[in-house]
Amino acid sequence: MNLRRRFKTAGAALAALLVCALLHSDAVRAENAETIFEETDEVVYSEAAISASRSESIKLPVADSFAVTIPADFVPDSVPGRFICRRYPLDSANIAVQTILLEDETAFTNAERRAMEERGEAQTRVRREYTNLTADMLEAALNETLEDPLQLKVTKFVSMTLKRDSDGAVFPGFRANAEITGAPKPVTEEIYIVISDTRIFTVTYARASDDEFEEQFRKSAATIAVY
Repeated sequence: MNLRRRFKTAGAALAALLVCALLHSDAVRAENAETIFEETDEVVYSEAAISASRSESIKLPVADSFAVTIPADFVPDSVPGRFICRRYPLDSANIAVQTILLEDETAFTNAERRAMEERGEAQTRVRREYTNLTADMLEAALNETLEDPLQLKVTKFVSMTLKRDSDGAVFPGFRANAEITGAPKPVTEEIYIVISDTRIFTVTYARASDDEFEEQFRKSAATIAVY
């Protein structure tokens, strides 16, 4: 399996899942990192959907950018926002950093739109409730990027919040853990998703089973912050 290709397509799948456009993001230092994330709920794969808010009219705080500290063992790859281990290909660990711009869109299928046109009904534009992302949705999207016999399984899906230091604004988000099997070496991924009014920020940590970067990834994830 070409892990570099795998990590690139996984990021594309997440972006497609959220129906949005990708923008490059810088990785910089974050302050007060160790106490930023707070878990609010936890559901193992295949159970009910997690929502960061039960409100149908949630008003998310605005954020212009986010930051994460990239470990010194990782350097920028040719793909914007992706960082690979200095020892590649001996070590195939990878970090992908993305800012996703949300767009308003219709909530109807083509068939529904045709039926509404025939009835003379207006087609209103609505914003999707991105806080209703589920483990099932994420797993299905990422599996579409894999070639046989590879298979991804979401093993943990946690609803989280991220507090901005400057004003105390609280952003909903998720952390997903996944395992990829079917290759000579199993691959593990940990995906952090933070949702703001107009942008979704994601950081994906991926490594083969024999890549020893778990502690570096943990420390890096603790520095994720929004501005």
